[in-house]
Amino acid sequence: MSRYEFKLPDVGEGLEEAEIIDWYVRPGDTVVSDQVVVSVETAKSVVELPIPVGGRIATVCGEAGTVVPVGGVLAAVTTDTESDTESADVLGLTVAEASALGRGEATTLPAQSSAARGPGAVPRPLRIKASPLVRRLAKERGVDLGVITASGPHGRVTRADLERHVAEGSAPAARPPADPAIERQRRTEPDEGTSSSVPFRGVRARIASVLTESIKTVPHIYDWRTTDVSALLDVKRRLAGMQPEGHRLSLVSLLARITLAGLRRHPILNARLDVAAGRIHVDGGVDLGLAIAGPEGLVVPVAKNAHAMTLTDLNDELRRLTDGALDRTLPVSDMGRATFTLNNLGPLGADHGSPLLRVGEAGAVAFGAVRDGVVAREGRAVVVPTMGLTVVGDHRVLDGSDLCAFTNTIVRFIEEPDLLLTEL
Repeated sequence: MSRYEFKLPDVGEGLEEAEIIDWYVRPGDTVVSDQVVVSVETAKSVVELPIPVGGRIATVCGEAGTVVPVGGVLAAVTTDTESDTESADVLGLTVAEASALGRGEATTLPAQSSAARGPGAVPRPLRIKASPLVRRLAKERGVDLGVITASGPHGRVTRADLERHVAEGSAPAARPPADPAIERQRRTEPDEGTSSSVPFRGVRARIASVLTESIKTVPHIYDWRTTDVSALLDVKRRLAGMQPEGHRLSLVSLLARITLAGLRRHPILNARLDVAAGRIHVDGGVDLGLAIAGPEGLVVPVAKNAHAMTLTDLNDELRRLTDGALDRTLPVSDMGRATFTLNNLGPLGADHGSPLLRVGEAGAVAFGAVRDGVVAREGRAVVVPTMGLTVVGDHRVLDGSDLCAFTNTIVRFIEEPDLLLTEL
């Protein structure tokens, strides 16, 4: 018998710690190699960590809410042989690799609980695969995840599986998911006559650090416009009938395609300033950041090489990133550096914004909500669907004329989307 210490793996991306969200095992439970035993939240996402050895859980080091540094001990396991410990030490898992294992992308075996040990005992299966958000929704709705037919990869229960199960009348009626901003307000608002506080760490602390660096470093310039989206909405309706089944076209995907076309004509908005080297690098390709209001705050996953994607591929990728951000299941590999960022303010009900640039990006765009507005046509006031948009730039890299030229192109593509044919 030997003792193995399961430590928090290197999370990369400059992150140094993680907060324990939930344990799936207790002291005394028997586990097998690669079994998911705990979920943790880094400053960027929630990941499920598999333990690289088999044995019996001796201790778990910290309850939910405990912050553990990289290399800190999460649990101690009593193993049967020295070889188990040696093989675990060789693995050297990163969080991205551990997350992949936790999603079932490695072979897993059935595990036994402490109550099931003994001669002739029947092993119980590994815990049901589902994201933290799906688990929370299932708990709120009184649904046993074990009775839901899973359609996700490697038997994972998805949010769509849960909603379908509820819609079929197999569970109590579901209440609609709350807006992320409202959920955060509900968790932080004190009851009348009382005060409260919440931890300043994780995603919130990371957001504060990034935005403080931005406002201290980058001189921002803005261009605010309101544009007629009648023609673009008509194109969306026509294209919707041509999309493959299960690939519902979103308006933000069309706006992303228009943004990419604008960057192709005005690449200075896709530049990167290297102050130390005294150079402005203009990137040939676009790694498009998508700013999303997640359950715990702003998240900006990246659609890599977005410029090379078809509209269908871009639509699927943006949907995947959005779902992952809302479910808090994005792997670290989706959280790299963007060359340009798109903000979708429509779901928040805002018409315009004043987005801050992440240091290293020369530009960003924010699209607002679609609502009826009045425009002039041939000397007459006409009510049409309109949308506000905001473009922001780093004044060290570009001038107001560059910013306005890019915005002019975006507005023209929105109002005359047939012109996008010139970009093919």
